[in-house]
Amino acid sequence: MAVRVGEYTYPKSLVEFTMHTAADQNGIYWELLEREDKERIRDAVIEQVIGIGLIENILKEKGMHDFSDAEEEIIRMRAQTQYDQAWQNLYRYASESGINVTDAQVSEWMNDRGYTLERFRMSLEAAERQFRVFSLFCGTFTPTEDEIDAYYLEKYVEGDRKKYENNLALYEQEVFIKGNESFYTPAGYRLMKWVVVPYPEDVTRNARPLAVRFSLQETEVMNAYNTLAYAAASVEDFNELKPLREAYDRAGEKLKATEAELMDVLRQALPAAEALKEKIVRRMAEGMTFDHAVRVYDEKQVFADPDNPGTPFHPDSSNWTGNLYTAALSLTEPGQISDPVPVADGMYILYCAGLLPEGAHQLTAQEREMVAQNIVYDAQLRQLMELMETWKQQYAIETDLSRLNLD
Repeated sequence: MAVRVGEYTYPKSLVEFTMHTAADQNGIYWELLEREDKERIRDAVIEQVIGIGLIENILKEKGMHDFSDAEEEIIRMRAQTQYDQAWQNLYRYASESGINVTDAQVSEWMNDRGYTLERFRMSLEAAERQFRVFSLFCGTFTPTEDEIDAYYLEKYVEGDRKKYENNLALYEQEVFIKGNESFYTPAGYRLMKWVVVPYPEDVTRNARPLAVRFSLQETEVMNAYNTLAYAAASVEDFNELKPLREAYDRAGEKLKATEAELMDVLRQALPAAEALKEKIVRRMAEGMTFDHAVRVYDEKQVFADPDNPGTPFHPDSSNWTGNLYTAALSLTEPGQISDPVPVADGMYILYCAGLLPEGAHQLTAQEREMVAQNIVYDAQLRQLMELMETWKQQYAIETDLSRLNLD
């Protein structure tokens, strides 16, 4: 027993699981935390478990503690879903990290960390009992539109604004590459769409050996850079780096020369691509949309869906490089179309589809409803915390921190 509240006891395995879960939810491995951070999480979890105990005692007195067979089955199914999702996430993380694991190893790691089906079930039961207490003791209300707007800006937007407003590289890494959600968009983004014109067979044939050479030389440049960087981290006399710097420069010069040869070959397709651009411009002047041009002229159909707003571009972006960056940079107003741009997989004709507004994202009706529910939940939770201070006087509470493993 690690915690006892009234007639309910909670084992150390439950408390340790909750501590590890709290760390995981913040994207931090428990083993990497400092001792004081572990103690801080432990103390917060102890208070959380005491709260669960108070709720269980109160609901038992009210005759509302237990669940019906139908409710238990719903909780069991939801627990199984959560367990399966956690298992798949762990397996995917290991695979993407280059770690070869078996199904049995993943299941063993889940069990060792306390991520068992029983723990997920107990967590869902605790959440359901909390909502029962809300209905008994905490009132509800309908937030006003102004309250929803203020809460959204404070709880959702402001944190992202402080995080990303002056750090475009972090924004693009977390939002565009990792796929995280942000409720704030930094200033300066434009939306780009494009039509890709495939190269004729003779151009593709002539470009293929140059493209292979270019790819190999890119690897040479990266290897030369890594060698130079590794040596620079430990050398005392930077004159010793001269041979490595020269090797890096030579690799870069070879790469630029091959790129120039490759572009010369690819530009043989320019006349046909320029003719297509003029045709698209003419037809758009007659009323055709660029989305329709994609459907008619682009084999890849990347932007055939009119609901696709386009790909964000920023003048300071590191995600756009080379000819495509130069072309996108020249399109400053919606409706502008670039000259054809030779890229490895075809001639790109870029189109500025719009400007991405800076600031908070506009909420949909469904998202506003979600924010309203969060406002009510926060208010009910504050009421519950006040009630718990009174309930703590009604039940005997024991904690044994010595039983908890913080390693």
